[in-house]
Amino acid sequence: MYSKLAFRNVMRSAKDYLVYMFTMAVVTALMYAFSSLFFDKEFTGLFEIAQMMQMMTGMATFFIVLIVAWLINYMVRFMLEKRSSEFGIYMLLGMKKKAIARLYMRENVLLGIFAFLAGVPAGILLQQALMAVLGNMVHVEYRFHPTLNKYTFLVTLLFYAGCYLLALFRCKRKFKK
Repeated sequence: MYSKLAFRNVMRSAKDYLVYMFTMAVVTALMYAFSSLFFDKEFTGLFEIAQMMQMMTGMATFFIVLIVAWLINYMVRFMLEKRSSEFGIYMLLGMKKKAIARLYMRENVLLGIFAFLAGVPAGILLQQALMAVLGNMVHVEYRFHPTLNKYTFLVTLLFYAGCYLLALFRCKRKFKK
């Protein structure tokens, strides 16, 4: 019953969540594009100082993950504050805090999955643009060939899921209060 309610709430609040989903999809695209620089053998072989390039890419990815973690936490908490009156009504109707927290978590997990699935194709395109720019910087012709690298996908998924779950668990503590 709560899963059905969560799905209905997501669909009903789609207009409110549009900016949230768009931002999360862009975040996913950025994470995918920068993570792909680690695993693209063709491109890292072009650089004479491949280790330096990977170190710079690693630092950029690290800072992106920190910003993403903060952004996800901010957005999840913002949506929690925005819907607090709705949750108050649920409590008046007799729902337990635990059930409301689970409902909110399910809604956010659904939104996170939708945003991730929308962000990966955008990340593949962003990766190609990033590769073209970097190729132009070192005077190497780069041909457009979008591919889904399984290692890049897994790293992006782990970073995204980790940041997302951390933000949701922080919100769960707020529900207990």
